[in-house]
Amino acid sequence: MLIGWSGVQRLALHLVDVLSGCSTLVARSTGGPAAPASTAAAAVSSNPLRPQLAQLPCLEHLVFVRPTGPPWHAVPPEWLAPGAFPCLKRALPRLERLDLELTNQSVVLPPAWGADPLVLPALRHLLVAAKLESGLPPDWGRGFRRLQLLRLGNVLPAADGLAAALLAAAAQQRGAAGTASDSSSAGVVIGREVGGAGSTSGGAAPPSSSFSSAHLPSQWTRNGSFPRLQELLLYNLPLAPGPLPRPWVKGGFPSLTILCLLRCSLTGTLPADLFQRHPVLTKVW
Repeated sequence: MLIGWSGVQRLALHLVDVLSGCSTLVARSTGGPAAPASTAAAAVSSNPLRPQLAQLPCLEHLVFVRPTGPPWHAVPPEWLAPGAFPCLKRALPRLERLDLELTNQSVVLPPAWGADPLVLPALRHLLVAAKLESGLPPDWGRGFRRLQLLRLGNVLPAADGLAAALLAAAAQQRGAAGTASDSSSAGVVIGREVGGAGSTSGGAAPPSSSFSSAHLPSQWTRNGSFPRLQELLLYNLPLAPGPLPRPWVKGGFPSLTILCLLRCSLTGTLPADLFQRHPVLTKVW
């Protein structure tokens, strides 16, 4: 805890040469070789994102003022830990894209990010590649009014090779099941031409964790949730086994065109009315 800061409700960080226009933030941590001490020291000295900020119990507004220059070196893990920013109501009001590639770190998706439209009001693209814990926050269905692309996974395929990676993974699953010629086998469904019926994305999931009892939140499909979301990619998440939840079939995601649930432990076949109830949906992986 920052001594003497426990009652702070609003915090404005005046940053120079830290953030680039506050439109795109990219944080990567791939677990490679440790940086030289001089480089690490420079990163710490130039990075104002202190881990202790996530512990302020009354912080409601976190604003970055006049940001210029390159993105920061990494988001502190404490910012993605259980209980981080418990009262946050506003942050980064102009941020449009947030990429977090923390593939060797355990991360809890902060419910506060999507619990209120005022927290990240301009966000359009959100990507988190990490060892996700504690499931998908149901509260995210209340915020993210402008979000168009959401990609979450323990390991995400590179954006430029996404389709090829998904096809290869699906083919591998069908081959392992010995039903490569069966369009209703575990694997992938591509496009509306399948007539709305087929397989969900089954197959091997990552090692079990606290995520393994999680489900696809029904709150994400409520009226008004994710009104502009066009692409939803949930990849390699050890969800509780079962079919695609009925609330995800019946409604929600009015702008969704691409849905990927590959390697998320789902089983069974896709309901025939999925495409009927989502008229702009063109691809399901």
